[in-house]
Amino acid sequence: MPHEPVIRKSFKLVGLMVVIQVFLGIATLLLQVPVWLGAMHWAGALLLFGAILFNVHALSRL
Repeated sequence: MPHEPVIRKSFKLVGLMVVIQVFLGIATLLLQVPVWLGAMHWAGALLLFGAILFNVHALSRL
């Protein structure tokens, strides 16, 4: 498969982004939701959603 390295990297990226989102979410709750941290959490969620969509698209083309 010519796209296999790209798909592997994208799955690793999604895994890393999930871990970052968990830590951002916990920090947001523990620090009583500062605006900048809440915004980072939302931005991370949008990036994670985009990465998951990329994976679904890449896998649908196999």
